[in-house]
Amino acid sequence: MTQPPAVPPPGGSSNAPDWGEMGQKLKSAQGPNRIMLIAGLLFFVDSFLPWYGVRGLLAQAARQVGISPNIKGWSAGGLAVIAILLAIAATALAAAEVVGALKDANMPSGTLALIFGGGAFAFALLRWITATSLTKYGLYIAIILGAVMTYAGYQKFQAEKS
Repeated sequence: MTQPPAVPPPGGSSNAPDWGEMGQKLKSAQGPNRIMLIAGLLFFVDSFLPWYGVRGLLAQAARQVGISPNIKGWSAGGLAVIAILLAIAATALAAAEVVGALKDANMPSGTLALIFGGGAFAFALLRWITATSLTKYGLYIAIILGAVMTYAGYQKFQAEKS
């Protein structure tokens, strides 16, 4: 005798996540979470852009011998990598909050967002301060996006206090 197919529990909640619903929640994110998600995504993309490098004849010579004349964010040293990881953490926190994964958690998400976003900004700024020569546009974009993430984290922190 064959068994009828399993019916999901009432309320539509099954073991598998509803990716469509999560996508809709992410698209409808508002306020500081939306700012954090956009800035975090852009920061991640920026981590693959040149942060340091040579120009002119040195760049041509490097290409001729098979060396890249540019250093991407992930290869720009420990301070840069810490900044990138903190930006990813801030973005993941905002995404988790938007999709409702943190609704039962009793944690200060505004404080964490401010720490992660501020940390991304501070470490990107420290990367620039400690090595100001041969900088390229990727590092400046990271500093700006870190400042935007700090602002969004501050907004969440202020909303949490009220």
